[in-house]
Amino acid sequence: MLILAENTYLGELLNDKRGSEKDWQAVSTPINQYFLNHATKMIDTINGTPFTIQFVIAKLRDAGINGGCLPKNLIDFDVKDITNGSAFMSHIYKLTFHWKSDIGLPLSLILKVPGVANANEFASKALQEGTNLSVSKDSLDLPQDQVGTEMFLEAAHSKEILFYQLFSSYDKSIGLKMPTFYYGFEYSRKHTNGLIIMEDMTPVAVTTKMIPGFNDQQVLAVVSELARFHSASWIHPDWTETISNGPIPQSFIDHTIELTSALKQIKPEWFHKLVDAVMPCFTIEWTEAIVYNSDKYGFPPSLVHGDLWASNVLWQKDEQNNATSEVAAIIDWQMVHAGNPAEDLARLLCINTSGEYRRKNTKRILQHYTEKVNEFLGKQLFTLDQIMDAYNHALPFITLQTGFGAPMYYNMDSVVGTGADRDSNRLELLSRTRMVFEDALDFLSSHNS
Repeated sequence: MLILAENTYLGELLNDKRGSEKDWQAVSTPINQYFLNHATKMIDTINGTPFTIQFVIAKLRDAGINGGCLPKNLIDFDVKDITNGSAFMSHIYKLTFHWKSDIGLPLSLILKVPGVANANEFASKALQEGTNLSVSKDSLDLPQDQVGTEMFLEAAHSKEILFYQLFSSYDKSIGLKMPTFYYGFEYSRKHTNGLIIMEDMTPVAVTTKMIPGFNDQQVLAVVSELARFHSASWIHPDWTETISNGPIPQSFIDHTIELTSALKQIKPEWFHKLVDAVMPCFTIEWTEAIVYNSDKYGFPPSLVHGDLWASNVLWQKDEQNNATSEVAAIIDWQMVHAGNPAEDLARLLCINTSGEYRRKNTKRILQHYTEKVNEFLGKQLFTLDQIMDAYNHALPFITLQTGFGAPMYYNMDSVVGTGADRDSNRLELLSRTRMVFEDALDFLSSHNS
């Protein structure tokens, strides 16, 4: 008699390849076929990744989740790609467990699997779908060749793992809002084992759209959390020994220039002359205003997130599953580096709020940031004038970032939507871009005078 309830005999059939033809026929009845399918699923890889459910459970145990965290306690599991295949550099899978007993166990978690297979295709589609932009094929590569893209991802994925490892170990009283980190392994061109396993926050948190963006309470909340992260990096400067700054290649800037030029075709009455006018921002010199390892603007470099847009901020949700003004976590630390903390503040305001709001409230927001840093550090690290100077020096690089992203965002349904407000959202996106460019020009004019 087959002992199907514990999958013992099936384990022999599946893993040890023992059993006669008669044995295999014995498991072909409907009820036994169910158990056979279940056992097969337990050793199959997850959604085409190299990882099995046994592997994931083992890594959870290595991270300190014990008790019933065992394959024999798992009835079944579900997997969903919550990026719908649209992410540039990774697939994000939600893995849901169905435990026999779930006491002390996660009900779900996130698998972040890096990869570059769809990066260039996605960029090409985003740029050319619906706009017929005459952008050269080379400019769509991120960077120009597959090897360059993979080299970038190797560094970015490794830095994200290092960030979670280091900052998860810091004093819990600091209260950094980020997902629990369980496991990470480097991405490489030579293998497919790159992975991050982390807490699933979707049961309690949601994201908001970049357009219309954050309201005032949400902006202040994000600024407070940025002050907390930046302060933690000043309190624990040892992270600079592990998370290194890589050079921004000239090839990236060259491609960004051509991508930004697409704005001339999208809205020529706004950008035909403006794009040419901001070209002095697109230089290695201005990247050094935000990526550095020694004191600048009168204070030390901080940890910088580097990609602070709406999709990377999780908000606690209310009973109707709507976003509140309480930050649940800041995620996606692939662009983390040492440098100018005002880069995060400028990115937050320039891309996630209207140009009118940003211009009216920048000084107040920076004052709030200064006060929160003073509170977390228990001392004054910089003055309002110093952080304002750092913010202004970040604007040229933010112009480069905005020029790189705007032509792609213009056709991204997740940004501009698919309904009746699509055209107005596109106009808002372009308005924010134009106003960032204008303000960068004002700074360059005063800087060069």
